[in-house]
Amino acid sequence: MTKKAIIQQYVSEVKNTLVCSKSLKVIFLKDLKERIASSQSPDLEITREALCAEFGSPEEIAAGFFDREDYKNLLHSAKIRSVRWRTVSILMAILLLLSILFTVCVIRESATTVTVTNPIIIQQTREEQVK
Repeated sequence: MTKKAIIQQYVSEVKNTLVCSKSLKVIFLKDLKERIASSQSPDLEITREALCAEFGSPEEIAAGFFDREDYKNLLHSAKIRSVRWRTVSILMAILLLLSILFTVCVIRESATTVTVTNPIIIQQTREEQVK
């Protein structure tokens, strides 16, 4: 396995053992990846056992997650991220509704207005009215 694959597998195991909100997991896992990247030298071979020895097993990380000294900071960052996504989602829903409303108005407006620009069709229509 490559170094990147080993780290990804370790982080994935940590993710699966954590019991918290998705936004909190995202913030924590990003921080964990950065700590792993900064602690490893490029030429050093990495193993799962080495990661567990340095950072703890996924179960140990999950068990001590809420006792971390930076937990409040992580929670605050997760709340900000969650509020951002919620705000963006609400704005997108409003824009979607407005575009649907605009489309319906345009369709209704165009359904009541008929414009014939082809003179052949106009002539045929007049001839049919005369008959």
